[in-house]
Formats: sequence, C-alpha cells, structure tokens
Amino acid sequence: MRRALVVIGICCAIVLAAIGAAYLYARIQLGRSLPRISGAVTLDGLRQQVEIYRDSYGIPHIYAQNPDDLMFAVGFVSAQDRLWQMDLTRRAATGRLAEIFGEETLEADVLVRTLGIEQMAARQLRTLSPESAGALTAYSSGVNACIERLRTLPPEFRMLRYRPEPWQPSDTLAISRLLAWQLSMNFESEIVMMRLIAKLGARKTAELSPAYPMDGPFIMPSDVVEPQISQSPSLENLSRNRRGASMWAPGRPHRAAPTAQILAGASHLDAIIGTPGGSNGWVIGPSLSKSGKPLLANDPHLSGTRIPSPWYIVHLCGGGYDVIGGLVPGLPVPMLGHNRRIGWGLTNMNADVQDIFIERLNPKDPNQYEYDGRWVDMDTRIERIAFRTGEQALSFIQKEIRRTIHGPLMNDAVRGVTQAISLSWTGLEPTEDIEALFGIARARDWRDFCRALSKFGVAPQNFIYADIDGNIGYYGAGVVPVRSSGNGTTPQRGWTSETAWKGQVPFEEMPHVLNPPSGYIVTANNKVVADTYGHLLSVEWAPRFRYERIAELIESERAHDVEGMGRIQLDTTSLLARRLCEVVVPALANEPDGELRQAAGYLERWDFDTTTDSVAATIYHEFLLKFAQATFVDEMGYELAKEYLADYYLWVERFVKLVEEDSHWFDDGRTDTVETRDDLAVRSFKEAVSSLKRKLGNDMTKWQWGRVHIIAFGHPLDRSRVGKMLFNVGPFPFPGDGETVNRATSEFAKPYDVSMAASIRHIMDFAQLDRTLGIHTTGQSGNPASRHYRDFTEKWLNGECIPYMMDREDFIEDIEGHLTLMPGQSVQGTEP
Repeated sequence: MRRALVVIGICCAIVLAAIGAAYLYARIQLGRSLPRISGAVTLDGLRQQVEIYRDSYGIPHIYAQNPDDLMFAVGFVSAQDRLWQMDLTRRAATGRLAEIFGEETLEADVLVRTLGIEQMAARQLRTLSPESAGALTAYSSGVNACIERLRTLPPEFRMLRYRPEPWQPSDTLAISRLLAWQLSMNFESEIVMMRLIAKLGARKTAELSPAYPMDGPFIMPSDVVEPQISQSPSLENLSRNRRGASMWAPGRPHRAAPTAQILAGASHLDAIIGTPGGSNGWVIGPSLSKSGKPLLANDPHLSGTRIPSPWYIVHLCGGGYDVIGGLVPGLPVPMLGHNRRIGWGLTNMNADVQDIFIERLNPKDPNQYEYDGRWVDMDTRIERIAFRTGEQALSFIQKEIRRTIHGPLMNDAVRGVTQAISLSWTGLEPTEDIEALFGIARARDWRDFCRALSKFGVAPQNFIYADIDGNIGYYGAGVVPVRSSGNGTTPQRGWTSETAWKGQVPFEEMPHVLNPPSGYIVTANNKVVADTYGHLLSVEWAPRFRYERIAELIESERAHDVEGMGRIQLDTTSLLARRLCEVVVPALANEPDGELRQAAGYLERWDFDTTTDSVAATIYHEFLLKFAQATFVDEMGYELAKEYLADYYLWVERFVKLVEEDSHWFDDGRTDTVETRDDLAVRSFKEAVSSLKRKLGNDMTKWQWGRVHIIAFGHPLDRSRVGKMLFNVGPFPFPGDGETVNRATSEFAKPYDVSMAASIRHIMDFAQLDRTLGIHTTGQSGNPASRHYRDFTEKWLNGECIPYMMDREDFIEDIEGHLTLMPGQSVQGTEP
C-alpha cells in the first residue's frame, strides 16, 4: 500500500509539473505576441500621418487628418489588441467555426449558413454610400496592415494552428448582423410555445403566454408618445391571438412539435461568442441634476461573462469625428458613447422581429411550397461546410439551403423537425445600420441624432440621448414588421398571404420623446408603450422590476450627480423578491418545524438586498427554483418545464400573475388532493431548505449568497486545464440576481453561475463631458500576457470606473505608448 501511494504521488507530481511547464512555456510565448505601441511604423494605405496615444488604461486615442486614415488606424489598433476575437466573431458570423473547432460547432455553422448572413452582408455592402463603403475599406486595410506585419500570432491562433485571412469590408457587416441576431431571439420563444401547445393544447398554453401588466410601467407614458396614433380596428386584432389566425387555433388537431434540437445551433453560438443580454439605461434632465446639466447612465449586458470583453474603448479624433466610447471589435465606430456635444446609450427594445411560419410542401416536389393556392418554387443554394477532423485535416458536408417567401427553412439547419418551418426575420434583408453608427458619432444635436437613427435597422434599440444644451430624449429605432395577424407568440400559417408581414412601422411613428415632463427617461428592456399605441411592437418584454427600481431610486432624491448614478448602477435590491415574498412568506408563518421557521425568519426580516453576505437571498433563490419547477413540471414534464423556465422573459411576469391570483396551476396533477398556492409554496420551501442543507451544511448562518452565487469570465478556449489557467478570470462571489439593477442573471439549469451581467458601464455628466466615467469587465487587451488583459476586473467588481479622457493634456503625462503611423512603403519584419 505504501509503495502504491508513493507511485501515485510521483505520478501526480509529474502531471502537475508537466502542466506547470506547459503553462510557463505558454506565458513566455504570449509575451512575444504583444503589440508594438511606441515608435513609428510606415504603412501602405495611409494618406497622412496618424498619431496613436495609449493612456494608462490601454485606451487608444487616435488623431488623424482625414476620415479614411482614422478608420484605417481604428482597424490597426483593434487588430493589435483583439485580432483573434475579431476573427472568431467573423467565423461565427459567416458559419466557419467548425473549421477551427471541429464537429462540435457544426450545428452553429449550419444555422448561420441557413440564415445566409454572409450573403446578406455582401448585398448590404453594395447598397452603402460611397463614403461608408470607403470607411469600411479603410478599416479593413488597417486590420490587414496589422495582420501582414505580425511576426508572432496571438496565442489562440497558435493553439488552434491556423492563420487569419485578410479582412474584408463585408466581414464588418456580417459581425454587425450577427450582433443583431443575438438580440433578436424571439423565434426560440415561439418554438417553446409550439411545444407547449402540442403538449397541453392551445387553450391551456394561452394561460402561460407572456403577461406584462396592463398598467405598465412603460418607457413611454401614453400621454407623451410622439406622434399620437389613434387605435385602429386592426390593432385589436394584433393585440391578441385571433381564433383561426394561428396554426394552433383552439380545437385544431395538433401535429407533433419540433424537438429542442432546433435550439442547438443558437446554443452553440452563445457558448462561443457569449449570451444575448438586456441592458439598463436612463437619462436625467437639468431640473433633477445637481450640475444643472443632463446626466446619462447606461450598462448593456451583452456577453457580460466572456473574456475578452465584448467592448473595446477607443477615442477617435479627426476627419469630422471627436468621439469616445465602446465599440464592438470588428466595427469601426462606438455603438455607445459621446462626442463633444451629444451622448447616447442604448438598451435592447425586445421588439418582436422574428416569426415562424408553418409551410406546406408539395409531396411530389420537396422544393415547392404552397402559397395562396398554388405551388411556388423555393430559392435554393448549396452550402459546402468544412469541419476540422484532425490538426490540419478538414472534412465537408453539403447542405441544400431552401427559402420560401417568408425566409429560410429551418429544417435545413437542424434535425428533428417534423414540419416544414420557415423563419421570417428583419435581419434577412440589407439595412443601413453602419450608416447610422457613423451618423450618430458625428451628430451635433437631436435633429442630427434622429436623422442618423432613421437608418438604424436590426435589432431595434431603445436609444437614450442628452446634449450640452440641456436636452434629453428617447427614440425607439429599428425595423419592426407590421403583422397581418397574430401577435408573434406562436407560429403562423405560411400557405396564405393572410398571415404575411405587411411592411414596417414608419420611423416617424416609432415611440420617441424630447424633454418629457417627468424630467427623466428610464429603459430596462421593459414594455415601451401601452397597448393604446397604434402598432404592435412585441408582447414579450423584460419583467418590470429593474425599471421600477431605477425609477424608485431616481424619484427618491431631489437632485442627482455622477456618484448617485453609480450607486443606482450597483443597486442589488430585488423588487421581484419583494413582490413574491409579500405573497407567499405568510404561508410559512405557522410552520411548526423549528428549522423551517428559522429559515422563514430570514425572509421575514429581509430587506430584499441580494448582497454577497445575505443568507435570505440564498434561501429565496433556492425556494424560487423549487417553487417554479413544482408549478409546471407535473403537467409539462421535466424537460419541457426546463425549456419554458429557461426563457426568462417568457415566464417571470406570468408566474408573478399566477402567484397573485392563486392560480389552479399550483395544483399538482399527480396527486389526489387539490393543492393551493400556499400548499405548494410550503412544500417547495421544505425542499429548498433540505437542498441547501445538503449543499452548504446545517448552519444557516453560513448560507451566504456569495458562497454559491459566482461570476467567472470564460474564454472560448477554456476547455483544457491549460486553457483555463491561461485565459479565464475568476470565479468571484457576486451580488444581485436577474431582476436587480446590478444584474446577475443565471440560466435556470445553472441557477448560481452568473451568465449575464453589465458588460460595460458608463456615466456622463454634460457639465463635464470630457471626464465621462466608464468601465468594462476585463481589459482592453485580448492577450493574457498584457497588463491590460484583466486590469479592469477588480475595479468592475468593486463598482469603480475609469475616466474617459478626451483632452490630450489630461492623459499625455501618463501615456504608456505613442505610435506614429506614416504613409509610404512598408517596413518588413517589424512587429505592429
């Protein structure tokens, strides 16, 4: 036995030494791939000299003398810091992930190829203005100048044994459209509802449809919507499912619904590039500001737990630009930020821009579908998709992509669908989003801002606005379809034009306001406007609770400043927890078991602040998990209940309504007795306490929220131990939950691992616009050897920000690099 233990110990030591040696070698190699940030570099493609200063936070400040050179330099510095991230996102957008990752990401590639994002980007490029096309060409030239001068590739390229291909202008447009896809995922909800109807029937499923409160709150109070649109008879038809309008009308026989495999491609995409997310944003007018100028705060939650961060902070100066903010690597201008006169932020509108259509195929010709009583030929194309089978070996599959008048057949993207299903999405057609971003960055007032927004297409966003003249505003911008029937929650009949889209909501009629009487505007992915508004935007919204908490905190103070805006961003009080506990905790008051009474006491005394040291927060979340599962699993079954509960915006408001009504859904159909809400709540609470004892021990004082609720920043190459050591950051204890302002959403299947958080925060005071505060999650660099790989993380966790400096004298004394780009012949062999 002793000899065996010695052998085991030696083997373990050898393994650990090997891992350590591999890690040390990797770190040495990483250092060789750091970019050159000082000196002078001569590059083809430039017209005039460009100066790039990197401040102490790694933020590049780019000074150019014309717009094309400015775009060239943005491409160059973006590639210096984030080349592999850019290439990965490009591959995700064009369906080429499997070429580097192998068969495990093939479903994601098939999905993207079916959507045809690459083809759409090529079409969009042909529609751009000469100015915008030239800007993208210059940006691509800058990226390629960096690639061409690389002596040592970033580590991920070497680990995966491939080199990046030249950047094309269409790659930027494809990335933009992939981002829109992440924010337009209503089709998943339709599939879940379709499966529920097949299991429960249409009438019962209607009881589980989204249930945002009729009285709000709304981003836009009805009395300030511009312009007022009178309700038409057709609106009543759009506001609810009409009998017969849906494929799944009551009384119709239901064919088998598709399996969960239809969601696999989207899930693989999320695993690689990060989760789609919500956001918070609010703007306060001069009357509520201590400085007498507007305040604007914004914290998007897109891919908040990925590393590198999905955001890259940059300052662009020259050629008509003087703007600072966060851009998405692969795009040339900030999506959120400010220039010298205006600032803006955005949150996802959650507009429903996708519909599933059930198609009837010709049994004699699978490439024909029925439409208005005749057989119509589908548009078809062949996609040859490569996937890696060895270090350098590639295999291929060939897919025929078929498209109806509504959009591509999703059957071509996934297995297991028993009916022909096509997807309509506004993102399948070219739009002018990139033109909008260029225009926003250069806007000088509300009129310029709106003119730029009129070109914004996919996915619709809630844009908040402020300027140095004291104005604040809101505009819901983007393409929203006008439906002939239905409300977008369930698939429609594809064989008739009666259900087809009928154009889009005119830009002038989208909700917007300038200087509302309230003196402030709040957006938190919640419902934009009441049903009296003349167009159907969506029926599936984020729960109201983040909006209500932000508004509550704004109204609790007479005047606000930057520090107060920061406190609101970091607030971790859950109004959802408050509402649910007010209703169900009294049912626990008479529980005779002393241990359960002790646990219930934590909830009774709780202030609903989900801090890391809160015991009540842990008990509440475990109870909510058990309570929600118990409510639905008896009739849905475990797998379908898990899918329903995974769609956060689909069920939370509905569940609150069921709780408030003491609904029949709380009766467990598997028992002979009729259970009430309180009966099921008590049973679920007992299960929650027992579960926590198994996980955390018998001592309830040690059940702190931070012990179980964690955030970690994961890299796409973290599947190996060395990959985790090299790239990942965390885990860390983290406060909040899915309904706190400082958001920390978890997947229902992994209830304590944060999957969505604020990926960037910024706060603007228009009295000192050149000293905006902001931060994103990790750091400016994508290279683990850089000191800017994770230098933001501790600050972000602590709620600290860094200054966004626009004046050269503010950062020049503390720069870490000054690189001059000069036009002319390239100097070979020089590290960029």
